[in-house]
Amino acid sequence: MKGMKYKTIYILIIVVFCVSGILASVTDIVSVINNLNIDTVDIVLNQEMIKDDKKTEFINDGIVVPGQTVSIIPNITNAGVDCYIRFKVETDVLTYDNFEGFDKKWKFNPLDNYFYYTEVLNEEKSIDVFQSFTIPSSWNNEMADEKFNVEMIAEAIQSRNFHPNFDSEDPWNGQQAEKTVRTRLDRKLVIE
Repeated sequence: MKGMKYKTIYILIIVVFCVSGILASVTDIVSVINNLNIDTVDIVLNQEMIKDDKKTEFINDGIVVPGQTVSIIPNITNAGVDCYIRFKVETDVLTYDNFEGFDKKWKFNPLDNYFYYTEVLNEEKSIDVFQSFTIPSSWNNEMADEKFNVEMIAEAIQSRNFHPNFDSEDPWNGQQAEKTVRTRLDRKLVIE
């Protein structure tokens, strides 16, 4: 009987080890780490001009006269993912009527004073915004020695999973462009 008792205990111990091995294999944890990079919305705004029938970097002469047309071509280059862009001019004396040469793909929204480019600006592509502005011919000597600013602002938002409505009062549906905090040159940043 004693021998039978020990055999039963041995068998139970073997069964426990076998069952625990099965449970261990059932509860085994497998993990996979995927390193993903979030791509960047990144645009570059340059100013060019036409000089001697050639496009060149904009040079500010500083002095203008009434009726003068100033050749200035804001150019936006997409250095990131495909995106939608918008553009705004902030100036203290000129109106949008003074600016000329907008492509038909730009649509002005008077509620926020932005020009919206109605097509996707693809990666590594560029688009000119306008070609020039004209100093009002009505300006007289009262404007002499006055200084004025023409500030240009370009913003972008990724096109993927974004659906603008260029016929609405809010073409970007309340989405705000964020400042680019890194460029594609910084792609080594890994978010885990």
